[in-house]
Amino acid sequence: MEAKFRLNSAAASILACASLLLLAACGGGTRVASPADLRADGGIDLVIWEETYLEGGAADTFKLTQQASGDQLDVQISVEGASNLKALICELRYDPQALDPLDVEKTGELDSSGGYVIDKALALDVEPGCIYYGQMLPRPQQRDGLYGNATLAVARFALRPDHAAKVTTSVPTNRRSQSHLSWDPESSELSWYYYFSGDFNQSGAVEISDLTPLGVHWKEASGGGPWPESDALSVIDYDSTGEINGADIEALSRYVGIGVITGYRIYRSDSLDDYPTANDAPNGPGAELIDTVSFYEALGDRATERLRFYFTVDEPQAGEYYWVRPVDGAGAEGTPSTLVGGPAE
Repeated sequence: MEAKFRLNSAAASILACASLLLLAACGGGTRVASPADLRADGGIDLVIWEETYLEGGAADTFKLTQQASGDQLDVQISVEGASNLKALICELRYDPQALDPLDVEKTGELDSSGGYVIDKALALDVEPGCIYYGQMLPRPQQRDGLYGNATLAVARFALRPDHAAKVTTSVPTNRRSQSHLSWDPESSELSWYYYFSGDFNQSGAVEISDLTPLGVHWKEASGGGPWPESDALSVIDYDSTGEINGADIEALSRYVGIGVITGYRIYRSDSLDDYPTANDAPNGPGAELIDTVSFYEALGDRATERLRFYFTVDEPQAGEYYWVRPVDGAGAEGTPSTLVGGPAE
């Protein structure tokens, strides 16, 4: 079940509660609508992601109501006709020329028993005009969801905002997004696991839907030490403590909007000096681009395994060094992998 809901409010009436206009759209994909369908028009758009309906949850409709007080606008996100609803994964699209996002606060009504509800608001200072927000019951496969009507969250905006410069998104260049490259000299094969901090569902981007696998595995423990690198739980366990908990949620806030990995570029050189000196540094002038592996060539079941990539080097030369770098759709390169190859010992 997928639907898009738009709350229109003209600039002259932004201080009053606006009426709700419901627009339904059905189709495939994680998000309800494409960015082209979410143009700001002076109002606020609510976009429901399909992960909202995990574990068989359903709802008749969602709605927004808003109320201004002084220089602050409060926007309530409510559900009507919920049936075993265990999550709310959504976007709020707004006019950044009129509103400045402050925070999103859960009401706790998703769990009628008053238990803990995981929630996170993302991209408050990253993507102008958009907030990604999610809340869900921990371990939803073991819980009863919400039935009936409820207000699930309140988003707060400042009117007449001070428009600060926003962060430019790019491919990740942090240390935890470094892949460990392996080299098999007998088969001339390179292999590496997928690393992108905060991308818990291994989609190629850090998004609010990454809250879902974290909630499904909430408080799971390895029984001692980190999970094996090949295990999908090692992807979710951001701080490698051997437990999925609140500390891992911070990876979403830290890395959302960094960019999208579309593949990996494979490099070789006969000189160590061509290996990048920093995660965001360029390759040396002698580095040779061998090929590019698409993100969609990854092998593994992303629900249970960390994705892995393979590439066979054609006619490798003795003494060559190899490394790979993630790349986004604009051609920007991220954190280089570890270095392999070089002169034989």
